Amino acid sequence: MRQRDLNRAVARATGETVSLISELGFVPLWPEPFDREPARPRSPHTTPRSTAALRRTQRQTVLR
Repeated sequence: MRQRDLNRAVARATGETVSLISELGFVPLWPEPFDREPARPRSPHTTPRSTAALRRTQRQTVLR
C-alpha cells in the first residue's frame, strides 16, 4: 500500500481531508512477533547479529 492510498483510506474513514491526514503522518503498523517466553539471558558468545539470525530462523519455522 502506498502512502497516498493509506492517506485516502484514513481520510475516507475519518471524514477528514487528505491534506490533514497527510500532515498528521499516518503510517501502516505491521504486527511484531510476540514472545510468550521471558527473555533469556544472553551468553557472552552471542552477538546481536547471531541473535537476529536466530529470531529470523524461528519466525520462518513458525510461518511454515
